[in-house]
Amino acid sequence: MRGKIIVTGANGFTGKYLMRELAEYGFQAVGIWHHSMPEHGGEFEWHRIDLTDGDACERLVDRVKPDAIIHLAAQNSVPAAKQNPGETLRNNVLAAVNILEACRKSTGDIRCMLAGSAAVYDMSACSHKITEDMPVLPRNTYALTKYFQEQMAQRYRADYGMDILCTRPFNYSGYCQGENCFLPNLCRQVSRIAGGRQEPKLNLGNLQVSRDFLDVRDVACAYRLLLDEDVPSGIYNISSDSSVKLIDIADYLCHKAGIEIEIHTDESLLRKDDVPYICGSAEKIKAATNWKADHSVFDTVNWIYESMQEEMV
Repeated sequence: MRGKIIVTGANGFTGKYLMRELAEYGFQAVGIWHHSMPEHGGEFEWHRIDLTDGDACERLVDRVKPDAIIHLAAQNSVPAAKQNPGETLRNNVLAAVNILEACRKSTGDIRCMLAGSAAVYDMSACSHKITEDMPVLPRNTYALTKYFQEQMAQRYRADYGMDILCTRPFNYSGYCQGENCFLPNLCRQVSRIAGGRQEPKLNLGNLQVSRDFLDVRDVACAYRLLLDEDVPSGIYNISSDSSVKLIDIADYLCHKAGIEIEIHTDESLLRKDDVPYICGSAEKIKAATNWKADHSVFDTVNWIYESMQEEMV
């Protein structure tokens, strides 16, 4: 497929990398935004749409006539979802349904890709790689909305024969991600220490857990490859196929900075139900697209940290 692709949430963290990825490979990327105006709007075609307005979604699809839609837009904060579940349901479920309805009513044959989350899985007692057929057990409102989105996609596939893919990405990171996430937070603290702006002590949570980390550039590549018309509809993990202890990442960055840094456990950052080991299986997406993660978590850390260092020059 080399066609016109609508990307919702195109001005968000993932969307910015995905728009560039699509353009680099010859797609015509059309970005959708609502609250935050694109900084470099002239590079792409942009439309401002409230995705919770079904009529607006239908008008958008009729006007653009896309070959595919990648739906990234969502309320992704777990704390915000807990604080305001109704608004999160509107943003994460109603918006997805409106996208699906607009495609169903369109005269074109549109491939829909709904960005979900690996948070839907029951990870509480998992000691091996998580495959797409593992049980789901959303443990927070955000994860529940992503599961609802998948269930609606399943209904649209079954009832209308629509071409819909749902993704379940594991943790991923990159430069310009919000610093409430582990890797950017770690890199920012070490950057401040290296620049003499913070005492040589890292304040972090539980570093004995192991996590599956991806690079946002690899995630953007996965979305692009999933657009291929030969890839079957269904659910796809996007994972690195490996898991790394957080303490090993922190130790690596401290060594890279060349500074003696104390690592302090902040009790306020500890979670009672922290899962000791999370690792996703990427076998299904590899078989369907030949995709694999090209960047290790240490590559991502280097990228984020060195970019932050350049900011401070």
